[in-house]
Amino acid sequence: MITHKFQIILGVLIILAFLFIVNMVRKRALELKYALSWFIMLIGLGVLVCIPKTMNVLAKAMGIYSPVNMIFFVGFILAIIIIFVLTVTLSRLSARVRKMAQIVAMMNTYQGEDLREEQHGSVSAVQDGRAVLETSGVPEQQAGVEGFAKEAKQARGASASAKAAGKKRNQKR
Repeated sequence: MITHKFQIILGVLIILAFLFIVNMVRKRALELKYALSWFIMLIGLGVLVCIPKTMNVLAKAMGIYSPVNMIFFVGFILAIIIIFVLTVTLSRLSARVRKMAQIVAMMNTYQGEDLREEQHGSVSAVQDGRAVLETSGVPEQQAGVEGFAKEAKQARGASASAKAAGKKRNQKR
């Protein structure tokens, strides 16, 4: 059994952890979808702190000999769940990075073909196209891969207009 003083200390720590997570979500340092699992865990811990006999009842219902063993079991299960969620997130981000790398490679191939077609006029077009990409920031943070593809199309459009301007300059000479 835990003392009332220890219950109050744990209650205050749970409230502080809750406020810390809310503040991180508010500052956009933590996404809400990841914070929800922590909120659920804090609510569960709050119930166990407010009603300490709940752990004894749960341990007996699950056939676990001691409530301390139940705490370790629940902690292990929560750690496994968090690791699984992080693995799924890592897989999704890895797929996004691979897709964006493929789009960049296709853009570089497209711009390389322009460079081979016209040696003088398209050099500035390719450089202008790259400048558009370098100054546009990180579009996948704002709109995902689709936004990145849209920026790539815009860069190709800018490259084509610069290419046309290069042709006009070459014709005047």
